[in-house]
Amino acid sequence: MGPKAEVAPHRVMAEEAGETPAKEAESSADFGDSSSSSSEDEAKEPNTMETTRNKRKPDKVEAVQNKKNAESKQAGPSGDKDQPGEEAGPVTASGSGEAHSATGPWVPDRVKRALEKSKNFDEFRKNRPFRYLHLFSGEKDQLSVSLKKAAEKARLEIYVESLDRKKDKEINLAAPATYDEIDKSVEEGDWDGYHSGFPCGSFSRVRWRDTDHGPGPVRSAAHIYGLPGNTVQQQREADEGTLMATRSAWLHRKQIESFRRRALPEASTMENPQGAINTGSAWDLPELKQVLDETNSSVAEFNTCAYQSQLRRRWFKPAKWAGKLESLATLAKVCRCPEWVTHVPLIGKSATEAAGAYPEELADAVAIKVVDTWKRILNLEWLRYQMSVKSSEVNELQMKWLDNEDKRRKRLYEETKPVIADSITQEKKRKVPSKA
Repeated sequence: MGPKAEVAPHRVMAEEAGETPAKEAESSADFGDSSSSSSEDEAKEPNTMETTRNKRKPDKVEAVQNKKNAESKQAGPSGDKDQPGEEAGPVTASGSGEAHSATGPWVPDRVKRALEKSKNFDEFRKNRPFRYLHLFSGEKDQLSVSLKKAAEKARLEIYVESLDRKKDKEINLAAPATYDEIDKSVEEGDWDGYHSGFPCGSFSRVRWRDTDHGPGPVRSAAHIYGLPGNTVQQQREADEGTLMATRSAWLHRKQIESFRRRALPEASTMENPQGAINTGSAWDLPELKQVLDETNSSVAEFNTCAYQSQLRRRWFKPAKWAGKLESLATLAKVCRCPEWVTHVPLIGKSATEAAGAYPEELADAVAIKVVDTWKRILNLEWLRYQMSVKSSEVNELQMKWLDNEDKRRKRLYEETKPVIADSITQEKKRKVPSKA
């Protein structure tokens, strides 16, 4: 569990998901009646962060209770009404929905409700929206757009919570009350995916360039929490940047813990620029290093221009995606732009902000991996539930799939060493001439 302490001045203490479910065509068990219609009475998806936008914050107990009593519904694409095709479904339901049960993995109440009200797998697909939390999403959340597009193709219901002050001025992700509420929602299993592209401003190596177009640096690799000569205002900026980076990491760790309590494949990531050796980056913060190590997170470095193949003017900007997501390392790419491409210089605030938006090609690649993970989760939850309530209808093939999938999950997410796809770093090393 991530600490909730404030940042002290100058320092904060502290792999491709192929779908291999038991096929219905190969199964003698029928998990759904094709003549049954799906439930049409789902309530509107509650906004988990609603209380952070209100000027008068409701009593926390009341807010949590209201959230738990609300029925979940997808706010994204509705999907088509065809039968589930190859996807059958598992999962041992937990007892209370609030703690890990002796009968099997923990199941959040929202998922239990969807399982209990669904007469067949196709209904469960519609009744069980996948919830994704995107912090610092920017004004236009391209990742949300890509997730909804990929989910629609997979006939999954999803809801994306995009939080950013540029979208809603009343949202302050640096405020303790906001963090506490988000932290609680992650701990209670409200989310099926997480990503934070926390602000890179105070870490940006662009600030070290000899230019009059922007503010100067407030930290370096040697002084990662703030330069000794910082003014009070500069140190405050450095502290806030450190705070948002470390809190993002703590939430990432807690989301991973949620997946492991539920014994499910993991989809939790963070993104920020790579930084330079001398200027430092958010990834050099000891707190982030610790979380990435504890969660066994993989890393993928890439040049932004590698995901802008349709543009003549591109951002060379190096970045790093890190976390737990199957085949995440395949996102690693280095610049291979042809001669006719222009790399736009990162000079001025407008340019750096524009370069911070995720290209559609990158967002699409990430979304496909997340949705592939969700398809596995859907099957795991359904089959495990069937095992718990009517095990006689789960055949030997499906039981074997369940067992193999659990072994696969442990191997990929808990036992396998993280993949560090530091393509940009290795590319730089290859270009350094050897000493005579």
